[in-house]
Amino acid sequence: MTTPPTRLPASRSISPRSASARVGVLALLTLFLLPLSAADPAPAGMVWIPAGDFAMGSDQPNTNNSERPLHGVRVNGFWMDATEVTNAQFAAFVAATGFTTTAEK
Repeated sequence: MTTPPTRLPASRSISPRSASARVGVLALLTLFLLPLSAADPAPAGMVWIPAGDFAMGSDQPNTNNSERPLHGVRVNGFWMDATEVTNAQFAAFVAATGFTTTAEK
């Protein structure tokens, strides 16, 4: 069963570009590396993002087939860095771990 899409109030809307610019690769990796519970102590420099629903995709005719249809998605709660990851921080992470991005594969 598909969850109906929910819309954020205008004051809480996030454009796809600003959201992807702010998330950062290190923050995404925390989904796999850190415990996923708001009851746990906050890791240094991180904030808890609670679970929620959002509308993903589009019903507009000028979108790619991979973006259709508009549908509801539920995301579990997760820890995220409180600030953006800089290019220098990401470079240090790559140097320390040997991480390869999808684009580099």
